[in-house]
Amino acid sequence: MTIDDLLDDKAPKKESTYDKVINLLQAELATDKKLAKYMYGKAEEQGISERTLKEAKKALGLNAFKIGKQWYWPALPA
Repeated sequence: MTIDDLLDDKAPKKESTYDKVINLLQAELATDKKLAKYMYGKAEEQGISERTLKEAKKALGLNAFKIGKQWYWPALPA
């Protein structure tokens, strides 16, 4: 075992894109609906592509809905 092997075990693991998108959805949709525009903006801030965000939304069974002229994403089920 080398010093590099030891350091690799101690180094924090880099968060995957999948982890990022799931964490984002859980944090933002934990208690209430959010504007779709807001969710896309938050994803962009974290380096998550629109496509990845849409795929995660679909995988979680989240269906956007419209109120007036605005699209929303629903809160996650409890």
